[in-house]
Amino acid sequence: MTTFRPRTWMQLLVALPALSLIFGCTQKFNDVSATAQEAYSNYVDVELTAEEIKAVPYASAYLKIGDQKQVFVVLAFAEQNPLNGKTQLKWVSADKAMVVTENGHIVKTIGLQKNNLAGVYGSVPAYTPSQIEYPLSYDWREQYRYGFPAKVTRTYQGTEPVNTPISTTQTDVYRESVHFPTLSQSVDNVYWVDNQGQVIKTLQHLGPNMVPIELTILQGYSKS
Repeated sequence: MTTFRPRTWMQLLVALPALSLIFGCTQKFNDVSATAQEAYSNYVDVELTAEEIKAVPYASAYLKIGDQKQVFVVLAFAEQNPLNGKTQLKWVSADKAMVVTENGHIVKTIGLQKNNLAGVYGSVPAYTPSQIEYPLSYDWREQYRYGFPAKVTRTYQGTEPVNTPISTTQTDVYRESVHFPTLSQSVDNVYWVDNQGQVIKTLQHLGPNMVPIELTILQGYSKS
């Protein structure tokens, strides 16, 4: 005879909303990926028109890894980082790869062919013309490399326009030198920042000896 255990029912009630959330997130991820696939499928190296970009019901961007073809990505989720309270934007491609950005920095990647970031940790300061230094910590999935400290030095480089099919934006350009003392290696990253302090284009390395990733925002994320 089976004994009735109230705790079992309580666990089930707790689990059901969590399962609904998981299924909901999965459906959103699949919907966004399908949207990217629909926009992307007819292109070898994606170049969308202004009308095609505006027809997509999500924030969107171009993504280019090294010398590979340019692909179209759309924003699947905008979620708060529980460690620092800042918003993380999760961009998804047609083949369901994901690039996560925070304050314009790529902080995580999933599904890239190689050199995936498990995480970048630390607080990225606001973009200002003065030179600043700040620390970060890098984790890479390959070979389980975790906890590599980095010293970032940011310098202002001047102004430059960023052109996309739907806009031309005058930006401030910043270069960051990221030095990994335990590896005795450094990489340089570049950020194009609009007058609202938002990164609308970036060219950055996920780590030493890794190909650069270029991300150009087409339709930006708006909290409203």
